[in-house]
Amino acid sequence: DRLRSLYADDGFPSAVVKVTPGGTTTDKTLTVDITEGVQVIVGDIRIVGNHKTHEDEIRHALTLKEGQPFGDAARHESELRVERMGLFKSVSITAEPLATGETRAHIVVAVQEAPLTVIGYGGGLEAGQRTRKTASGGIETFSYGAPRGFFEVTRQDFGGVNRSIDMFSRISLSPSPDGNGYGFTEYRVAGTYKDRLIFHSNTDLSSIVSSEQAIRTDFSFIRKAVNLVFDHRISPRLRVSGRYTLDFTKLLDENIPVADQPLIDVLLNREFPQVRLSIVSASVLWDRRNDAVSPSSGSLLSA
Repeated sequence: DRLRSLYADDGFPSAVVKVTPGGTTTDKTLTVDITEGVQVIVGDIRIVGNHKTHEDEIRHALTLKEGQPFGDAARHESELRVERMGLFKSVSITAEPLATGETRAHIVVAVQEAPLTVIGYGGGLEAGQRTRKTASGGIETFSYGAPRGFFEVTRQDFGGVNRSIDMFSRISLSPSPDGNGYGFTEYRVAGTYKDRLIFHSNTDLSSIVSSEQAIRTDFSFIRKAVNLVFDHRISPRLRVSGRYTLDFTKLLDENIPVADQPLIDVLLNREFPQVRLSIVSASVLWDRRNDAVSPSSGSLLSA
Protein backbone atom coordinates (compact mmCIF):
# COMPACT_ATOMS: atom_id res chain seq x y z
CA ASP A 1 0.00 0.00 0.00
CA ARG A 2 2.81 2.43 0.86
CA LEU A 3 4.58 1.66 -2.44
CA ARG A 4 1.37 2.23 -4.40
CA SER A 5 0.82 5.54 -2.57
CA LEU A 6 4.42 6.54 -3.29
CA TYR A 7 3.98 5.92 -7.02
CA ALA A 8 0.55 7.62 -7.09
CA ASP A 9 2.02 10.73 -5.43
CA ASP A 10 4.80 10.76 -8.04
CA GLY A 11 2.36 10.74 -10.97
CA PHE A 12 2.10 7.00 -11.72
CA PRO A 13 -1.68 6.36 -11.45
CA SER A 14 -1.56 2.92 -13.07
CA ALA A 15 1.44 1.52 -11.15
CA VAL A 16 1.00 -2.10 -10.08
CA VAL A 17 2.86 -3.53 -7.07
CA LYS A 18 2.96 -7.27 -6.28
CA VAL A 19 4.73 -8.84 -3.31
CA THR A 20 5.20 -12.61 -3.69
CA PRO A 21 6.59 -14.79 -0.87
CA GLY A 22 8.86 -17.73 -1.77
CA GLY A 23 11.44 -20.00 -0.19
CA THR A 24 11.04 -22.54 2.58
CA THR A 25 8.54 -22.72 5.38
CA THR A 26 10.89 -21.04 7.86
CA ASP A 27 12.98 -18.91 5.49
CA LYS A 28 10.90 -16.71 3.22
CA THR A 29 12.07 -14.55 0.33
CA LEU A 30 9.81 -11.68 -0.68
CA THR A 31 9.85 -10.72 -4.34
CA VAL A 32 8.59 -7.21 -5.05
CA ASP A 33 7.43 -6.85 -8.66
CA ILE A 34 6.63 -3.30 -9.77
CA THR A 35 5.08 -2.27 -13.06
CA GLU A 36 5.39 1.50 -13.07
CA GLY A 37 3.29 2.33 -16.08
CA VAL A 38 3.28 5.85 -17.50
CA GLN A 39 4.14 8.91 -15.41
CA VAL A 40 1.55 11.66 -15.90
CA ILE A 41 2.89 15.22 -16.01
CA VAL A 42 0.82 18.40 -15.59
CA GLY A 43 0.62 19.87 -19.09
CA ASP A 44 -1.62 22.85 -18.44
CA ILE A 45 -4.12 23.99 -15.81
CA ARG A 46 -7.54 25.42 -16.69
CA ILE A 47 -9.76 27.07 -14.08
CA VAL A 48 -13.53 27.15 -14.59
CA GLY A 49 -16.49 28.41 -12.55
CA ASN A 50 -14.88 31.58 -11.21
CA HIS A 51 -16.83 34.71 -12.10
CA LYS A 52 -15.73 37.23 -9.44
CA THR A 53 -12.46 35.73 -8.17
CA HIS A 54 -9.35 36.49 -10.18
CA GLU A 55 -7.78 33.41 -11.73
CA ASP A 56 -4.32 34.37 -10.42
CA GLU A 57 -5.61 34.11 -6.83
CA ILE A 58 -6.65 30.49 -7.40
CA ARG A 59 -3.45 29.57 -9.25
CA HIS A 60 -1.36 30.95 -6.40
CA ALA A 61 -3.10 28.60 -3.94
CA LEU A 62 -2.42 25.50 -6.05
CA THR A 63 0.53 23.24 -5.23
CA LEU A 64 0.14 21.60 -8.65
CA LYS A 65 2.45 23.24 -11.18
CA GLU A 66 2.86 22.79 -14.91
CA GLY A 67 5.71 20.42 -15.79
CA GLN A 68 5.52 18.60 -12.44
CA PRO A 69 4.00 15.12 -11.79
CA PHE A 70 0.24 14.97 -11.37
CA GLY A 71 0.33 13.20 -8.01
CA ASP A 72 -2.50 12.35 -5.64
CA ALA A 73 -0.95 14.19 -2.68
CA ALA A 74 -0.40 17.40 -4.67
CA ARG A 75 -3.93 17.24 -6.09
CA HIS A 76 -5.47 16.74 -2.62
CA GLU A 77 -3.35 19.52 -1.08
CA SER A 78 -4.32 21.87 -3.91
CA GLU A 79 -8.03 21.22 -3.31
CA LEU A 80 -7.62 21.88 0.42
CA ARG A 81 -5.73 25.12 -0.13
CA VAL A 82 -8.35 26.46 -2.54
CA GLU A 83 -11.16 25.44 -0.16
CA ARG A 84 -9.40 27.21 2.74
CA MET A 85 -9.62 30.47 0.83
CA GLY A 86 -13.23 30.51 2.06
CA LEU A 87 -14.59 31.83 -1.25
CA PHE A 88 -16.07 28.66 -2.77
CA LYS A 89 -18.88 26.22 -2.03
CA SER A 90 -17.08 23.36 -3.76
CA VAL A 91 -13.69 22.64 -5.38
CA SER A 92 -12.66 19.70 -7.56
CA ILE A 93 -9.46 19.01 -9.51
CA THR A 94 -9.50 16.39 -12.26
CA ALA A 95 -7.47 15.40 -15.30
CA GLU A 96 -9.05 15.03 -18.72
CA PRO A 97 -8.76 11.49 -20.20
CA LEU A 98 -5.39 10.83 -21.83
CA ALA A 99 -5.05 9.61 -25.38
CA THR A 100 -2.96 6.51 -26.08
CA GLY A 101 0.70 7.28 -25.45
CA GLU A 102 -0.04 10.75 -24.07
CA THR A 103 1.71 11.66 -20.81
CA ARG A 104 0.93 15.35 -20.34
CA ALA A 105 -2.46 15.83 -18.72
CA HIS A 106 -4.88 18.74 -19.08
CA ILE A 107 -5.93 19.63 -15.52
CA VAL A 108 -9.31 21.21 -14.82
CA VAL A 109 -9.90 23.09 -11.56
CA ALA A 110 -13.66 23.51 -11.17
CA VAL A 111 -14.94 25.88 -8.45
CA GLN A 112 -18.38 27.03 -7.37
CA GLU A 113 -18.28 30.47 -5.81
CA ALA A 114 -20.00 31.16 -2.50
CA PRO A 115 -22.26 34.22 -2.07
CA LEU A 116 -20.20 37.41 -2.02
CA THR A 117 -22.37 39.13 0.58
CA VAL A 118 -23.42 37.39 3.80
CA ILE A 119 -25.90 38.99 6.21
CA GLY A 120 -26.40 37.85 9.79
CA TYR A 121 -28.87 39.10 12.40
CA GLY A 122 -30.49 37.95 15.60
CA GLY A 123 -31.93 38.95 18.94
CA GLY A 124 -32.37 37.74 22.48
CA LEU A 125 -32.84 38.58 26.12
CA GLU A 126 -30.10 39.30 28.64
CA ALA A 127 -30.59 38.82 32.38
CA GLY A 128 -28.30 39.17 35.38
CA GLN A 129 -27.43 41.23 38.44
CA ARG A 130 -25.84 44.66 38.81
CA THR A 131 -25.07 47.17 41.55
CA ARG A 132 -26.47 50.64 42.20
CA LYS A 133 -26.13 53.32 44.81
CA THR A 134 -28.84 53.68 47.44
CA ALA A 135 -30.34 56.89 48.79
CA SER A 136 -28.22 56.52 51.92
CA GLY A 137 -24.99 56.35 49.90
CA GLY A 138 -24.54 52.60 50.12
CA ILE A 139 -24.45 50.03 47.30
CA GLU A 140 -27.05 47.34 46.63
CA THR A 141 -27.47 44.57 44.06
CA PHE A 142 -30.55 44.31 41.81
CA SER A 143 -31.71 41.88 39.13
CA TYR A 144 -32.55 42.98 35.60
CA GLY A 145 -33.66 41.84 32.16
CA ALA A 146 -32.97 43.59 28.85
CA PRO A 147 -33.51 42.96 25.12
CA ARG A 148 -30.52 42.80 22.77
CA GLY A 149 -29.81 42.19 19.09
CA PHE A 150 -27.05 42.16 16.47
CA PHE A 151 -26.64 42.80 12.75
CA GLU A 152 -23.63 41.88 10.58
CA VAL A 153 -22.71 42.27 6.91
CA THR A 154 -19.68 40.53 5.37
CA ARG A 155 -18.39 41.14 1.87
CA GLN A 156 -16.09 38.37 0.63
CA ASP A 157 -13.87 38.24 -2.43
CA PHE A 158 -13.57 42.02 -2.25
CA GLY A 159 -11.87 43.30 -5.40
CA GLY A 160 -11.75 39.80 -6.87
CA VAL A 161 -9.04 38.62 -4.46
CA ASN A 162 -9.00 36.76 -1.15
CA ARG A 163 -10.02 39.83 0.82
CA SER A 164 -13.02 40.50 3.05
CA ILE A 165 -14.68 43.43 4.81
CA ASP A 166 -17.01 42.89 7.76
CA MET A 167 -19.27 45.34 9.62
CA PHE A 168 -20.68 44.14 12.94
CA SER A 169 -23.06 45.92 15.32
CA ARG A 170 -24.68 44.88 18.59
CA ILE A 171 -26.97 46.79 20.93
CA SER A 172 -28.55 46.03 24.30
CA LEU A 173 -30.87 48.22 26.34
CA SER A 174 -30.08 48.55 30.04
CA PRO A 175 -32.51 49.26 32.87
CA SER A 176 -32.18 52.49 34.81
CA PRO A 177 -30.86 52.06 38.36
CA ASP A 178 -34.08 53.63 39.74
CA GLY A 179 -36.16 50.99 37.93
CA ASN A 180 -37.96 53.48 35.70
CA GLY A 181 -37.47 52.34 32.10
CA TYR A 182 -34.15 51.92 30.34
CA GLY A 183 -31.11 54.14 30.57
CA PHE A 184 -27.48 53.36 29.74
CA THR A 185 -27.35 51.48 26.42
CA GLU A 186 -24.70 48.87 25.67
CA TYR A 187 -23.42 48.65 22.13
CA ARG A 188 -20.51 47.49 20.00
CA VAL A 189 -19.68 48.55 16.46
CA ALA A 190 -16.69 46.99 14.69
CA GLY A 191 -15.27 47.03 11.20
CA THR A 192 -12.84 44.27 10.14
CA TYR A 193 -10.63 44.15 7.07
CA LYS A 194 -8.77 40.94 6.16
CA ASP A 195 -6.38 40.42 3.28
CA ARG A 196 -4.88 36.95 2.94
CA LEU A 197 -1.60 36.35 1.13
CA ILE A 198 -1.18 40.04 0.29
CA PHE A 199 0.66 40.65 -2.99
CA HIS A 200 0.81 36.83 -3.42
CA SER A 201 3.18 36.58 -0.46
CA ASN A 202 2.97 34.39 2.65
CA THR A 203 1.71 37.31 4.74
CA ASP A 204 -1.83 37.92 5.99
CA LEU A 205 -3.05 41.34 7.08
CA SER A 206 -6.03 42.13 9.28
CA SER A 207 -7.28 45.35 10.84
CA ILE A 208 -10.11 45.95 13.30
CA VAL A 209 -11.59 49.31 14.29
CA SER A 210 -14.13 49.13 17.10
CA SER A 211 -16.14 51.24 19.50
CA GLU A 212 -18.08 49.84 22.42
CA GLN A 213 -19.98 50.91 25.50
CA ALA A 214 -20.74 48.34 28.18
CA ILE A 215 -21.74 47.75 31.78
CA ARG A 216 -19.90 45.65 34.32
CA THR A 217 -20.93 44.76 37.85
CA ASP A 218 -19.39 47.82 39.54
CA PHE A 219 -18.85 50.29 36.67
CA SER A 220 -19.58 51.16 33.04
CA PHE A 221 -17.06 52.01 30.34
CA ILE A 222 -16.57 53.36 26.85
CA ARG A 223 -13.72 51.93 24.77
CA LYS A 224 -12.42 52.72 21.29
CA ALA A 225 -9.66 50.61 19.76
CA VAL A 226 -7.68 50.03 16.58
CA ASN A 227 -5.85 46.73 15.94
CA LEU A 228 -3.43 45.99 13.10
CA VAL A 229 -2.05 42.44 12.73
CA PHE A 230 0.52 40.97 10.34
CA ASP A 231 0.95 37.20 10.15
CA HIS A 232 3.84 35.79 8.07
CA ARG A 233 4.54 32.12 7.32
CA ILE A 234 8.29 31.54 7.04
CA SER A 235 7.73 27.84 6.37
CA PRO A 236 4.81 25.39 6.74
CA ARG A 237 5.90 24.85 10.36
CA LEU A 238 7.17 28.30 11.38
CA ARG A 239 5.26 31.58 11.47
CA VAL A 240 5.75 35.00 13.04
CA SER A 241 3.23 37.74 13.71
CA GLY A 242 3.20 41.35 14.84
CA ARG A 243 0.38 43.40 16.34
CA TYR A 244 -0.20 47.07 17.06
CA THR A 245 -3.08 48.19 19.29
CA LEU A 246 -4.30 51.68 20.13
CA ASP A 247 -6.90 51.63 22.91
CA PHE A 248 -8.86 54.44 24.59
CA THR A 249 -10.91 53.62 27.71
CA LYS A 250 -13.08 55.79 29.93
CA LEU A 251 -14.88 54.65 33.10
CA LEU A 252 -18.40 55.78 34.04
CA ASP A 253 -20.86 55.22 36.92
CA GLU A 254 -18.36 53.67 39.32
CA ASN A 255 -20.07 51.75 42.14
CA ILE A 256 -16.98 50.11 43.63
CA PRO A 257 -17.41 49.10 47.29
CA VAL A 258 -15.49 51.35 49.69
CA ALA A 259 -13.48 48.41 51.06
CA ASP A 260 -12.15 47.60 47.56
CA GLN A 261 -11.35 51.15 46.45
CA PRO A 262 -7.88 51.51 48.09
CA LEU A 263 -6.65 48.26 46.51
CA ILE A 264 -7.97 49.23 43.07
CA ASP A 265 -6.47 52.73 43.33
CA VAL A 266 -3.05 51.31 44.20
CA LEU A 267 -3.09 48.72 41.41
CA LEU A 268 -4.25 51.12 38.71
CA ASN A 269 -2.44 54.20 40.06
CA ARG A 270 -5.68 56.19 39.62
CA GLU A 271 -5.16 56.22 35.84
CA PHE A 272 -7.77 53.73 34.65
CA PRO A 273 -10.84 56.05 34.50
CA GLN A 274 -9.43 57.70 31.35
CA VAL A 275 -6.37 56.16 29.76
CA ARG A 276 -4.81 55.65 26.32
CA LEU A 277 -2.79 52.53 25.64
CA SER A 278 -0.46 52.06 22.68
CA ILE A 279 0.79 48.47 22.50
CA VAL A 280 3.26 46.78 20.16
CA SER A 281 3.65 43.00 20.41
CA ALA A 282 5.13 40.12 18.43
CA SER A 283 4.98 36.34 18.56
CA VAL A 284 6.55 33.29 16.95
CA LEU A 285 4.93 29.86 16.52
CA TRP A 286 6.81 26.64 15.74
CA ASP A 287 4.51 23.71 14.93
CA ARG A 288 6.20 20.29 14.67
CA ARG A 289 3.06 18.17 15.17
CA ASN A 290 2.44 15.35 12.73
CA ASP A 291 -1.22 16.37 12.43
CA ALA A 292 -2.71 19.76 13.35
CA VAL A 293 -6.20 18.34 14.00
CA SER A 294 -5.41 15.06 15.78
CA PRO A 295 -1.67 14.90 16.56
CA SER A 296 -0.03 11.78 17.98
CA SER A 297 3.55 13.12 18.13
CA GLY A 298 5.51 16.34 17.78
CA SER A 299 5.52 19.66 19.61
CA LEU A 300 3.89 23.10 19.45
CA LEU A 301 6.07 25.95 20.75
CA SER A 302 5.18 29.62 20.94
CA ALA A 303 6.74 32.73 22.44
